[in-house]
Amino acid sequence: MTADRKVPSDRLVVSVDERRAALLDVIRHARSRITLSLFRCNDDAVFEELTAATARGVTVEVLVTSRAKGGRKKMAKLWRALEQTGASLHSYTDPVVKYHPKYLVADEGPAIVASLNFTKKCFKKTCDALVVTHDPAVVSDLRRLWTADCGRLDMPDDLSERLIVGPER
Repeated sequence: MTADRKVPSDRLVVSVDERRAALLDVIRHARSRITLSLFRCNDDAVFEELTAATARGVTVEVLVTSRAKGGRKKMAKLWRALEQTGASLHSYTDPVVKYHPKYLVADEGPAIVASLNFTKKCFKKTCDALVVTHDPAVVSDLRRLWTADCGRLDMPDDLSERLIVGPER
């Protein structure tokens, strides 16, 4: 990014009516790469936008937990839906810990960090939020965190202070 280009301000999205649109807009505008970490997703519009992204040549990589309430049937359904989008899937497998981060990085930004799952219920009823950021450090560090989690490596110790990664810090 050149010095004369201003990084857009972060946007906090708490409105139930705006959450899905914010996420879909970021997916829709991705041109080369989407890195996605999720716990649950059952929203058809999300799957449709991921499918459209892969169809236009965007590489979509998803890291998802291997353990969740509801067991293997729910996880298998999620995996099938994600596979049908053309995304590459990676499993976070741990006998004790559920992988729970929910974020998405498109290209070199923006990134979305969310408290909500990408589900119909969370897009309509819950008290959740998401942040859309173009901060280059956050974008880069989310990718680094995703790579570490995907490879079951230690969390990088020099991540942006803007990222809250629990329970580690």
